[in-house]
Amino acid sequence: MGEEERRRSDRATSVARAASGLRAAAILSGIGFLLAGSVVVGTLGGMWLDRRLHTEPWFTALGALLGSAAGFVQMFRLVKMAGSGKR
Repeated sequence: MGEEERRRSDRATSVARAASGLRAAAILSGIGFLLAGSVVVGTLGGMWLDRRLHTEPWFTALGALLGSAAGFVQMFRLVKMAGSGKR
């Protein structure tokens, strides 16, 4: 019985490792969309403000920069989360 229990434990451990790796891959696969989406949202928000306030291109550039910064901050958080194995 001891040998069978050890095999089950080893199998469960390998399945848990595989699931952890897949979870990290799933988290990291969305980074490109996250970065692109942040830049697009910031740029569109800046364009909207520029039209309303007649200040082109200042808010568009500021929105793109803020969107980029927000995207990178979120990217670093995701990478850290994927590396630690937390959800």
